[in-house]
Amino acid sequence: MDASVLAIEALIRREEQLFHPEQVRPSIVGKTVLITGAAGSIGSELCRQLLRLDPDCLLLLDHSEHGIYCLHQALQSLESETTLVPLIADVRDKARMIVICQAYQPDIICHVAAYKHVPLMESQPDEAVRNNIGGTLNLLEVATDQEIRSFVLVSTDKAVQPVGIMGATKRVAELLVSAFREQTGYPYLSVRFGNVLQSNGSVIPRFLAQIEAGGPVTITDRRMLRYFMTVREATQLILKALSFSDQADLFVSDMGTPVKIIDLARALIDQKAAGESIKIVETGIRPGERLEEVYLTADEFVKKQIVEGLFIGQNITLPLEELMDFIEQLTTSPPDQLKKILLSFVNNYH
Repeated sequence: MDASVLAIEALIRREEQLFHPEQVRPSIVGKTVLITGAAGSIGSELCRQLLRLDPDCLLLLDHSEHGIYCLHQALQSLESETTLVPLIADVRDKARMIVICQAYQPDIICHVAAYKHVPLMESQPDEAVRNNIGGTLNLLEVATDQEIRSFVLVSTDKAVQPVGIMGATKRVAELLVSAFREQTGYPYLSVRFGNVLQSNGSVIPRFLAQIEAGGPVTITDRRMLRYFMTVREATQLILKALSFSDQADLFVSDMGTPVKIIDLARALIDQKAAGESIKIVETGIRPGERLEEVYLTADEFVKKQIVEGLFIGQNITLPLEELMDFIEQLTTSPPDQLKKILLSFVNNYH
C-alpha cells in the first residue's frame, strides 16, 4: 500500500496548504544549495522542489551511500540543468564539512539531517547529542567561518518545552541558530515541523503495514493528539521561510487543529480495509512522549501570518558563550545524566 494514494485531506482534517514555487524562485535561482539528510523522505522531496527553482548546483549530502545513490539516480532522470553533486558524509565530521564547503562554496545550507525517532533517542541520548546538537554546531561554525549567509534548520514541535531527548536536542539546535544569527547578523533561521505524514518512520507506513497484515493496529493512547503536515507542506515551509528570513528566526506552518491518533488509524482502516474487522489496540505512552504537542509557546507568540499558512515566532536568544559552555558540559557528562541536564537547561528558558 502506498501512502501517496491516500486521501490525505481526510486524514489531516484540512486542505493541504501549498503555494506556487515561483513565489520563492528569487531566493534560489542561480544559487548553490547544500542539503544535509538529502536521502531522507523530507530531504529528497526538498531536492525535487529545489530543482524546479533552477539553482546552479545542489549538493546532496547524506551518510547513507545507498540513499544518496538512489536519490542521485532519481534526480538525474528529471529535466534540469542544475548540477547535482552526491556527497557521502556525516555532519558530525567537522573536517569533512569544512572541505565540502570550501570546495563547493554553497550559498544556502538546508540542515535536514537529524535523529528523530523519540523512543530510540531516549535509550541513546549521547548519539542524539552528537548528531542533533554537535552536527548543527559544526555546520553553523563552518557556515560562519566561510561567510555562508543563508542557513535553515529543520526542527520539530517536540522542541517546544520538551519532555524527551530528541526534542531537547532539537531545542538546543534552535538556540544555536538564534545565537549565531545574533552574533553574525546573518539571517539564519529554524522551521518547526509537526508530524510529517509520508516521512520515513511516521505512523502512516506502520499503520498501513498492520492493516495489510490484518491487524491489530497499535496506538499508544487513544487520547494522543498530534499536528500533521504532508511532506510537500514540510518542504515548502523551508522554501517559504527562506524567502522571509530577514523578518524572523523561527517559522511554523498553520497546521490547523491537532488530530487524534486513534482517528487517524480509523480513517486509514476506512480507506484501506473498509468492511474488514481490524482491531485497534492501545500499548501505552512510550518514554519521551506526551499526549499533546504545541508548536509555539506563549513567549514565542505568533507575531503575524506573513503569507497564507506561514506564521513567525519570536525565539529567545542566549549568548553563544553560554551555549558553548553548556555543550561542553554535555560532552563530559555520562549518558545516563544527559536527559536530566538537557531538560533542566532548555526548560529554564521559555
